[in-house]
Amino acid sequence: MEDLHAGLEIKSKYADWFKNMSTYGFTENEDYMTVSKNLENGGRIIEHFISVDMAKQICMIQRNERGRRADADRVKHRLSVATFQNHE
Repeated sequence: MEDLHAGLEIKSKYADWFKNMSTYGFTENEDYMTVSKNLENGGRIIEHFISVDMAKQICMIQRNERGRRADADRVKHRLSVATFQNHE
């Protein structure tokens, strides 16, 4: 999920952004999983693992060029698959 945050060039902190994104009707342990890891230095990190569908939806709701481009690429891919399947 942090890779998606970076790839979409989100300016806000990851933790704040994820909290905001999770309010769009996503369900924990269905659309995403939260994993907490203890670090050797006594710190802790929280990682999120998301479904492909959640990633697609997050791209669609981003208000930036990267999000629009990712969504457009997804649509192009779907059209390519549909065209290929219709020609078999």
